[in-house]
Amino acid sequence: TVDGIVNNATNTADGIVNNVQNTAGRFANNAQTTAEGVVNRTQNTVEGIVNNTKTTAEGFVNNAQTTTTSIMNNAKIITGNAVNNTEIIRNGFVNEIPNGIKNGTEAFKTVTDTTTAGVETFVNAKSITESVVGSTKTTTEDFVDEVMV
Repeated sequence: TVDGIVNNATNTADGIVNNVQNTAGRFANNAQTTAEGVVNRTQNTVEGIVNNTKTTAEGFVNNAQTTTTSIMNNAKIITGNAVNNTEIIRNGFVNEIPNGIKNGTEAFKTVTDTTTAGVETFVNAKSITESVVGSTKTTTEDFVDEVMV
């Protein structure tokens, strides 16, 4: 009976020790699992933040490149338009205005020449008329003189 009581007490003490060890082991395992979970979650969160930051940075870079390309293309168009407009204006000054002045001058010269020719014709016609009138008068006078004699 004493041996049984001692064995029971020993068994009970061993059971308590084993339960404490098992419980301590479970606490340790749970604590380790929890710590690993926290580490994994932290790592995942950090990787998510890094990936999001990287994606955002790439988005900024892509947007900046797109904006720069767009600005460059618009600048090229504006420059091209300015060059074309300048060329049109330059062409106007270099070619069209001088040609217009030249053509206008030639037209004016033609009118002047025509007018001068007209005036000369009129002067000649007047001279011819005066000559005819003079000759007719002289002839008539000569005729009258002849007849009267």
